Amino acid sequence: MNGDLGRPGPIEPTTTDPDVTRPITTRPITTGPITTGPGATGRDIRVVLVDDQPLIRLGFRMVLDGATGIVVVGEGDDGAAGIALANELRPDVVVMDVRMPGTDGIQATDVIVRRHPGPDPSRR
Repeated sequence: MNGDLGRPGPIEPTTTDPDVTRPITTRPITTGPITTGPGATGRDIRVVLVDDQPLIRLGFRMVLDGATGIVVVGEGDDGAAGIALANELRPDVVVMDVRMPGTDGIQATDVIVRRHPGPDPSRR
């Protein structure tokens, strides 16, 4: 973790995805079931934030961190990162910007919905 506001370190490059044309970068906050932390019950709503503007992501994160029963589990800076995070973390909700460089939010949402058409049965 960085010293700045408890934020994770820099975004690390990951593998490429067949539905996008450039390397994917992601920022997983945590992996696996969320069972620790303030208000975490194992049934919290798991959220991934995707926006190319870090201050926008920070604003959403600050609002969501103040809500009981909602846990931000990952952040990405473009649609490709959103796809990778959805594949890896299987969040309940992805908050995605529409206009971003590279893979935009519309394309990324289409890929995520095709790959993950319903809720994760293990979270019921």
